[in-house]
Amino acid sequence: MWLVDGNWLTSRLADPLVRVVDVRFAPAGLTARERFLAGHVPGAQHCDLERDLSDLSKKGRHPWPSTEHFARTLSKLGIGQSTHVVVCDDGTGAIAARLWFMLRAHGFPRVSLLDGGFARWKADGHPVETGEGQPVAPAEPMKLTLDSSRVVTRDEIEALVQQRNTANSSAPLLLDARAPDRYRGENETIDPKAGHIPGAQSFPFMGNVKSAEDPRFRTPDELRARFLTLGATQRPLIFYCGSGVTACQNAFAHAMAGFADGRVYIGSWSEWISEPQAPIATGSEPG
Repeated sequence: MWLVDGNWLTSRLADPLVRVVDVRFAPAGLTARERFLAGHVPGAQHCDLERDLSDLSKKGRHPWPSTEHFARTLSKLGIGQSTHVVVCDDGTGAIAARLWFMLRAHGFPRVSLLDGGFARWKADGHPVETGEGQPVAPAEPMKLTLDSSRVVTRDEIEALVQQRNTANSSAPLLLDARAPDRYRGENETIDPKAGHIPGAQSFPFMGNVKSAEDPRFRTPDELRARFLTLGATQRPLIFYCGSGVTACQNAFAHAMAGFADGRVYIGSWSEWISEPQAPIATGSEPG
């Protein structure tokens, strides 16, 4: 079950095997924790993108944490082997899919996104809880094993960049999830260098939802049609973004469309440009 809606979740809020995890990110002037305390799905547990789902001692803005760190995070959230995890963000799945992908990459099958996120939840009149909410007892830490085939390293991307001008039609296709202007190297306000990885195609994650005003996901058939414009049945796909977060939303949409689980370059652009000599392309063409 890729997506659940508010009606489905409302009927299961008292189910001890359903755990809602709120991973909303913080805009300027607020912390993610403050947003959670101001209102959330009843019973939800707060999960911080930077503290819980990243290892900021590594290169990049949201580096992938160790399996041990991730297991401790899941335990703290009360997530065990039998839990059905429902992940909630502001609506587009751009942050929620990071936890979805991390769980899937560690072999955890029971994870869904709340379609439309907390914004849709409130708009539809579902109950909202404020404050800390009811604490949960930590779960027995799971013994996790990362499927390394799901994550892509910088070395692999370097090799792909070097061979991009060869006639290898079966080589992986690198897709950039960021907004088109950032892909082109315009209006970069987040990372110190602008542009994209040479050879990458622009595939903004916002194209997977209905609109900015209605950030619910498109249907599986609509998503499949979007990926098929790339020849997605002939070439394996690698997803990346600014910091390894919104790329996971493309991976989610790809799975929802019925394709085999995709791969994510977890360091993404922020890791790529950490090396001074890393090649950079600009403009609307892959380069």
